[in-house]
Amino acid sequence: MSSQLEQEIIAKYRAGKLVEKSNKVAPLRGKGLRSFNVFVDNEFFEVDVEEIGGMQVVTGARSTSAGVLPKPLSPPPPPAAPSYAPPSPAFTSPPAPAAQPVSAVKKAVKKADTGGASVIEAPMPGTIFKIEKEEGASVKQGETVIVLEAMKMENLLIAPIDGTIKEIKVKAGESVANGDLLVILE
Repeated sequence: MSSQLEQEIIAKYRAGKLVEKSNKVAPLRGKGLRSFNVFVDNEFFEVDVEEIGGMQVVTGARSTSAGVLPKPLSPPPPPAAPSYAPPSPAFTSPPAPAAQPVSAVKKAVKKADTGGASVIEAPMPGTIFKIEKEEGASVKQGETVIVLEAMKMENLLIAPIDGTIKEIKVKAGESVANGDLLVILE
């Protein structure tokens, strides 16, 4: 390398202008893209984040009855447009987000014979945090039946149909795997 080129590179480095360019091509933005506000040293940055491979979206419940599918759940409302407010000098961390409902019924073929009843399965591995309903209790579609803790978040597992809880297959504190049968509904 020539001495003059070295001097130019050193001058750029000292001026803070020496930056390597990435050869990566940005992927297309998917439907699972989420925006976050990031505050660093009283500076504000808006960052878009998407899970690699896209975000799994559960759109409805399925019954184990031969080919009968109930009406899909309503999709969540689109996110509100972000509004910018300048950071306050004494920045405090925001409150923890509320638990979001997750439809736990994903497949028409279930691991156990439920006699045509609807079921709630674990949508992901985790620990049963709380059981909100008891066997024999009546539930309405969308009511929380079980709270599953996964990845340090509480996930509300909801009733896919109006009905009665026939059997609860788990206890609070129990670990479950993805797809494990949790509740049978009639």
